[in-house]
Amino acid sequence: MAKRDDDLLTLLRQIRDSLARLELQATPTTGSPSTRSLAAAIRAELERSGKKRTELATVLKRSRQNVASKLAGDYPFRTDELTAAAAFLNCTVLELMQSALRQEAKTDMPVQDASAGFDRRINMYEQPPRAAAVTRRQAENRVAPTR
Repeated sequence: MAKRDDDLLTLLRQIRDSLARLELQATPTTGSPSTRSLAAAIRAELERSGKKRTELATVLKRSRQNVASKLAGDYPFRTDELTAAAAFLNCTVLELMQSALRQEAKTDMPVQDASAGFDRRINMYEQPPRAAAVTRRQAENRVAPTR
C-alpha cells in the first residue's frame, strides 16, 4: 500500500510541476507544451467517446470558437472547465492529466545530436535531413549505400 501511495504522490508532483510549467510558459497566442498535451488528451478522449466539440462547448458554456482554440492548445483550460470536460467525457481529471503527461514524455525525449555535440529535443513534426532519410531507407531495404 505504501508503494501505491508513493506512486500517487509522484504522479501528483508531476501534475503539479506540469501545471506550474503551463502557467509559466503560456502566452496569449501560443500555448505551452503542457497546454498542447492536455488539449491533445481531451481531443483524443472526444474521438474515443464519439462526442462532438459543439457538445463540449455547450457543456462548458463557452462559444465553439473558444473551445476550438482551447482544443488547439492555444489557450489553457481552467480547472472548472477541465473538471466539466472530464465529467462530460466519462473520465477523471487525473486520467486526462496522465494521458497528457504520457504525450509529453513521447515528444520530449532528449537525444544525442552527434553533429552538434549536445542534447536536443525531438520534435515529432520535424522532417529528418535528406541524407539521414536516404540512409534509413537504404538500411530498411537492405541496399548497399551508393558512392
